[in-house]
Amino acid sequence: MHCPPGYGGIKFNSSKIFTIMATKVKIQREFTFKAYVVANTQETAPAADQHTGEYMTKSECHYYCEKAVLDMLKANADKFDMYERDSMAWCIYKVCTLDDESKQFGDVLVETISIKGGMINIH
Repeated sequence: MHCPPGYGGIKFNSSKIFTIMATKVKIQREFTFKAYVVANTQETAPAADQHTGEYMTKSECHYYCEKAVLDMLKANADKFDMYERDSMAWCIYKVCTLDDESKQFGDVLVETISIKGGMINIH
């Protein structure tokens, strides 16, 4: 995309703000994605509105956060015993990075990844 002569940049004001300059592009996101490992029992099931479990990784992009979890599961598939696999879940939350005064919404559970019967389930 080329900017017309004399035009300093383009801004799209949504969940992402794009600023296009002549030589650089800066992306400022209002959120990030964080993955947590959660014990998946009735008492400690993943919560949709709050983080539970142990922090694993984060990314500005949902795809890369999900990929990190899936890569870890595939690389360590033989190290999990049957009980451990079935009792764990990996939750990805969309987390707002704005200060408290600017937040409109709280953190949101985007998806849960679990293993049942040797299959990785994403829901």
